[in-house]
Amino acid sequence: MKQLYLLQVGPAQFPDDPAVCLGSQLQVLLSVISLGIPNFLWFAADVEVNQSPTSEVTGKGPTPTYVGHTGEITRFAGSVDQFLSGVFLAVEEGAVRELQALQFFTDDPQFREIEPAEIEIRAFDTSFLEVYANRTEYLTNLAAKYPNTGSHAKVVMLCFARCSAL
Repeated sequence: MKQLYLLQVGPAQFPDDPAVCLGSQLQVLLSVISLGIPNFLWFAADVEVNQSPTSEVTGKGPTPTYVGHTGEITRFAGSVDQFLSGVFLAVEEGAVRELQALQFFTDDPQFREIEPAEIEIRAFDTSFLEVYANRTEYLTNLAAKYPNTGSHAKVVMLCFARCSAL
């Protein structure tokens, strides 16, 4: 069985903000996640934003578009008022070609593999952000930032069988 870890954050974790899935909230998640982990390459897919002009937004389609290292995706997130949808994927340099051969949608089922990505963040319908990881250590700092705030800030382990080749 393959293990996948999930941490979901929503209004309880951002009580001072007027809404969820703000670019500034994604910036916070990225900065906390990035502590003590490799400087992954980040990609975006299925991005839709609540602002004008939307024509300049990176990653509109389902095929992952390269954004940059953690600093670049953090700056990109800060340039967005609010995400209506979006999938943000962190990969090691050797996995780029494999990642770009896949398609990702915000409303994909939770029980799907995120490989070759190490971390995936989904901005979902202005309701919450989900952070998936193949290793618990990628979520440790984030879970510590939001302790005892209800079920949405607990790390959940999702288990599923490895998909067979089609």
